[in-house]
Amino acid sequence: MTSSIARRAWSDLNKGRIVLALSVSPLVPAILIGVLIIVPWGLYQSTDLWFLWGTGTSLAVIWSLLGGGFAVVRHGRKRGVIERFYCVWLGAALAFTVPPLHVAIWTTVMPSGETAGFRVAAIAISTIVGVIFIPFGLLAGWVFWRVGVRPAKDPSLEAALVFE
Repeated sequence: MTSSIARRAWSDLNKGRIVLALSVSPLVPAILIGVLIIVPWGLYQSTDLWFLWGTGTSLAVIWSLLGGGFAVVRHGRKRGVIERFYCVWLGAALAFTVPPLHVAIWTTVMPSGETAGFRVAAIAISTIVGVIFIPFGLLAGWVFWRVGVRPAKDPSLEAALVFE
C-alpha cells in the first residue's frame, strides 16, 4: 500500500496546476539534453540539429498536454488518487513515445516517394532514441509530481491535527 505522502486525492488537485505542470515538465529534460548533449559536443553550430531539438521539444510539450492530460484525467477519475509512481511512470512512457511520434509526423509531411526507405530505418532509430529518452522522462515525471500533484493538500495531515 502506498503511503499518503506518495499520493494525492484526485478531488484535492488544482487542475490549473496540473496543466501548468504538464506543460513545464518536458522543458526541464529538453534543456538538460541541450546542455549535456548539444553544447558539449560542439553540435550547437548545426542549425538542423537546433531545428530538430526545437520541434522535438514543442512536440514533447504538446504530447505531454494531450497524451499526459488524457492519461492523468482517466487515471485520476478511475482510481480517485494520483500516485508519485504513476507520475514518474507516465513521464517515462511519454518520453519513450515522443521520438516515434516525431518520426510519424515527419514521414507524413514528407513527399511520399522519399519515405519508403526512410520509414523502416527511422522507426528503428526512433525506438532506440525513445529508450535513451526514458531517464529524461523519469525526470519529467518527477517534475510533474513536484509541480502539479504534490502541492495538493494531504488529507492525512488534517487528521493528524486532531490528535494535537
